[in-house]
Amino acid sequence: MSYNTEDKNVNDEHDDQNKGESVFSSINKDQPSISDEGVLSSIKYLQERRFVAVTTSLIMIGYAAESGYKLSQSDVKAILDMADAVDPKGKAVSENQITPDLESKFWEALSHISNLIKPATAVAIRERSDFLSAKSGGQKNAVFSSTIEFYKRYLWIALAITLIMHGYYFYLGAMIGEAKESIQRFDSARTAAFTAIASDKQNSPQMNSAIAINISSVCAALDSWRSSNEAISAANLHFGDAGLIKAMAEKPITAEAALCGKNDGADGSIPASNDLDKVAEKNDLNKVTENLNRFRVVDPVTQRVLSRGGRYLSLVDHFALPLLYGTLGALAYIIRSLSISIREIRYSRAFQFEQGLQIPLGALVGATVGLVVSPEALNTAFGLTVLGLAFGFGYSVDVFFALIDGLIGRIAQKQPQREFPPQGDATTKT
Repeated sequence: MSYNTEDKNVNDEHDDQNKGESVFSSINKDQPSISDEGVLSSIKYLQERRFVAVTTSLIMIGYAAESGYKLSQSDVKAILDMADAVDPKGKAVSENQITPDLESKFWEALSHISNLIKPATAVAIRERSDFLSAKSGGQKNAVFSSTIEFYKRYLWIALAITLIMHGYYFYLGAMIGEAKESIQRFDSARTAAFTAIASDKQNSPQMNSAIAINISSVCAALDSWRSSNEAISAANLHFGDAGLIKAMAEKPITAEAALCGKNDGADGSIPASNDLDKVAEKNDLNKVTENLNRFRVVDPVTQRVLSRGGRYLSLVDHFALPLLYGTLGALAYIIRSLSISIREIRYSRAFQFEQGLQIPLGALVGATVGLVVSPEALNTAFGLTVLGLAFGFGYSVDVFFALIDGLIGRIAQKQPQREFPPQGDATTKT
């Protein structure tokens, strides 16, 4: 009980000391008679903000005067009076020198000058001045230039990766297209060979040459098929399948060896027309027909390679490239905003932290744009591609998320609202 009485006396003593002392007067004092640490911390923060505001207003006055803005004499006087009455810690130089009237005029003048020089800011003016002064002195201002160099480097890296991936996409697509065309050429040439054999009733030399030419086309289509699939395997980093396809070309089956002149120990090259004539003369038409029937272009290895290549191509087309173009769009927006902010003197070191979130958002938008808008709707309505839309939404992610918010809002409006009975209608069973 004695402890509580003693504590109460201490609190009453502090209350007597703080009686009659306002918040404004506490801010102006060097040592406020306040025991609460939280209140003291707030007062210190307000003092520091006052000093920053005074220095900021002086910077803006200098910039406005140098740029030819029309300044109000009352605003300039209010700022200079406050600068004369505040020490470097943000407190009054002498007691009662800073009055509420002077404080109110200062903040009003600061607001007027801030609106006068917009969009320029005091922070941007100071950092630009530091950068120019350091540059003229032969030194590099890392604070100002690091953000510019960071985004420039990021843009070049992203652009290089995008070009490499786009080149890979076109190369893989071309190889897959070449492989599919080889199948068509193989089927057409084999059908033409069967037709020529069926028409060879007189067994004329001219007809033997036609058979040989068609067989040559069959062999050329087969070699093209295998080389395309070998290139697809190498592009997909499946070198084991590439080695199997190469081994199959070097050691063909009996039917291929007989028709294409690839005997044991041969170098695997397609024989010339004269050799094919000899092949057609050496083998009777029944034997040639039998070999053609056994001749197949699609084997399990090359079929697996072609199927895997198609899946890789779809992955690059629907995910990797849209993601990269969304990232490029975000970087393009950041670089453009950075250029405009420097020109309008509103750039500050906080730019990197504020705009840095645009990059992952742009990548996310690019990777998911195909889930929101179908390619068919783009081609018919706007004539755009998914990559073009990914770049556009990456440049302006706000438009994409506004579209998502609109879709969610429409879905939410269509959901039926559950109705709950009033609480008074509830009954209890006994």
